[in-house]
Amino acid sequence: TTLELTYAKLLTTLGHELGHLGVKNLEEIEKLLAGLRPGMTFRGLGGVEFPEELLDSLRPGMTIRIEESGTISVEGSGGRPFQCLAPSTQDAVEAYLIHMEDGGAADGYTKVRARKLRYFARQHPELPTDPEVIRAYLRQFRTDNVPTRLDQWKALSALYKFASDTYDMPNSMLKVDKPRFRKKSGQRLSRDQARLLLTAIETDLEWALVTCYFGLRFRRVEAERLRLGDVKSDYLIVQGKERTEELPLLPFFRDQLLRLQSNHHPSDRLFP
Repeated sequence: TTLELTYAKLLTTLGHELGHLGVKNLEEIEKLLAGLRPGMTFRGLGGVEFPEELLDSLRPGMTIRIEESGTISVEGSGGRPFQCLAPSTQDAVEAYLIHMEDGGAADGYTKVRARKLRYFARQHPELPTDPEVIRAYLRQFRTDNVPTRLDQWKALSALYKFASDTYDMPNSMLKVDKPRFRKKSGQRLSRDQARLLLTAIETDLEWALVTCYFGLRFRRVEAERLRLGDVKSDYLIVQGKERTEELPLLPFFRDQLLRLQSNHHPSDRLFP
């Protein structure tokens, strides 16, 4: 069942002959909608909640549509929705995680992002559209651990971009600044140390490990995930932070890796 209310009827019922409805009219609109459908609730919440951001879409000739599920939309004369209310935060998170999996994101990366976003959903059951609410959520993470706050910011940015594209809602994260910090410079080998390391290498396994870390700049977790079965004739399957990729192999490195496969099972770790 769908409840429809034209803009003209809304103005007439509220006593507005001219002008544009604003935030001050929210309570009046909610009372009106509750009167049209007594006992109605939206998205599991008691009472009526008309989202403030939809007021910007209300113009003459438009219609407010309220679905039985509680979803509210504003449509023009052609029936095209201008705004619609997103589902609960949990629903948006689960839909986004499915989107990640369908896009080929690595399982480990998806699980990490799922933990962050489900924690956010527990604190905010309704997806916040006020940037200050999101900033307050991010501030709870310790100021001396800015990278953790940055990870949360990245997860929320991805979620809100997905929600904006999927549910036609404003992307509030565009108004939330990215946490900034100075990266610590990684430890580097001096020229003499690098020369000493290269002269100490004796086996194919050692050459492969050094090539992965220093030649291909693998993260430790990427090297640890490698299995012998990931080595193909001309490429290497690498489970990265965000996705699984096929990395082309130079002949000398390919030959080293293929020699390591002899007398081993494909599921064995490349670097035991």
